Amino acid sequence: MGIRIDGTSDLINATDGSLTIEGQSINSTGIGTFSGGVKVGSAATIHSTGQFNIGVAATIFANGNATYAGIVTASNTTISSTGIGIGAATNGSANYPSVTISGNSGGAVHFEDDGDLLADIYGSSDGLILSTRKTSDAITFQLNSGSVGEKARFDSSGRLLVNTTTSRACAAGEHKIQVENTSTEGISLTRTTADAGGINISFIKTRNGDVVQSGDDCGAINWFADDGTDTNSYTARIQGAVDGTPGSNDTPGRLVFSTTNDGGHTTTERLRINSSGQVLIGGTSSVNGWGQTNRLQVHGSTWSTSGVTIAKLGGNSNSPNLVFTASRGSSVGTVVQNGDRLGYITFTGDDGTDVNSNAAKIYCEVDGSPGSNDLPGRLIFSTTADGADSASERLRISSDGGVALTGHSEANFNALGNSSGTVTIDFTTANYISCTLTGTTTFANPTTESVGQSGSIIITQDGTGSRTASWGSQFKWVGGTAPTLTTTAAAVDRIDYLVVAADTIHCVASLDVK
Repeated sequence: MGIRIDGTSDLINATDGSLTIEGQSINSTGIGTFSGGVKVGSAATIHSTGQFNIGVAATIFANGNATYAGIVTASNTTISSTGIGIGAATNGSANYPSVTISGNSGGAVHFEDDGDLLADIYGSSDGLILSTRKTSDAITFQLNSGSVGEKARFDSSGRLLVNTTTSRACAAGEHKIQVENTSTEGISLTRTTADAGGINISFIKTRNGDVVQSGDDCGAINWFADDGTDTNSYTARIQGAVDGTPGSNDTPGRLVFSTTNDGGHTTTERLRINSSGQVLIGGTSSVNGWGQTNRLQVHGSTWSTSGVTIAKLGGNSNSPNLVFTASRGSSVGTVVQNGDRLGYITFTGDDGTDVNSNAAKIYCEVDGSPGSNDLPGRLIFSTTADGADSASERLRISSDGGVALTGHSEANFNALGNSSGTVTIDFTTANYISCTLTGTTTFANPTTESVGQSGSIIITQDGTGSRTASWGSQFKWVGGTAPTLTTTAAAVDRIDYLVVAADTIHCVASLDVK
């Protein structure tokens, strides 16, 4: 039957302060008050303190805390106020199981080992923070619970190590990102947008927020090799550095390329591109030969280190080549003009002051009026006399094949045409000179002769004849007397000459040549 108690304040007293009821159930329409707690067999106990024990599996405390000795299975469950929400998160059309940890300033998961705090995962408005509580600990990334090995880690020094557990040192230090493998080592950067943009790798240098200074290293790519002892030995290096005095929106720079000699372990500079665009091979500063700050320079201390080789290696008749090109415009299409220099080879030397004095020159000039597929040219060879610092022309090959040795053409005529009165021959234009006498003519002393010049002067009478000629004092004749020219109409006389001194021209006449 059971016990039925009606009323609002009726009590059942027992000498031991307890009441045991056996039966199927207890039905109560009000609130039951038990000063000593309630125990339901061995399954559950409610203590007077408010603690609720469910067997030995779980305990719920009056302050809201709870402990569980087994597994808690819940569906769409949230435990608050600083609570845990376990449910499904929606991503598009799919629902995923999720864990929500919420609080006034984010949430955290702490990892302990028997009360010893090891690591934390924090979520806040600043993002996700993973941290270790031990100064020597690392954060590692493994696949398949580690059965396929560790793939990456952040070590205690903040270095990211990919496919290795130990940082590797080199002469440039222990770098913050390290990748190792036995094959397919590398880092790949790919841009997939349909535009002209590319991939960037940036090296940035600052003096703690202040302007950099000339010579500051702005970044380098280094190559090291294991020498059997360590990996501190360089094989090569490319460095970017400040190359001048920087300022606001003004950061001059240079690139330096270096390699290591056989028998060495540190690099030596081989080539640099400075802030003015000069390429210096074997040197660190420009050598302004003949006063020129030329773009490409090769510096060395021996025959082999100071030379340039242009080689053609192939089974054909082609040859190596060196091309000089000139235009009167900023791009191809503007024609050059007569006298324009197309190329220059200059030989200079240190005279104790600088390297501006030249000892010899070879250069090419336009030798006529150029046009489409028409570019006449001449080659000029010059040397410098003792006591001088610049070269003078000694030999010229003109566009028509004439060879001018020390200023004279050895192959062509200079036709003076009809001559009368005073005629001054320009020995720099030709050494075969022709003229037709149309009146009494005086050949004045030339001012352009050079010792060693030789040639002929061919004199023809006009259709009238009886024309006479006289000569300046520099022209010297056999016996000291100038010849009398043939006066027959259309007669031809030839005067052969040789310059033996600056004011002495030896002459021999061949008269009435026919």
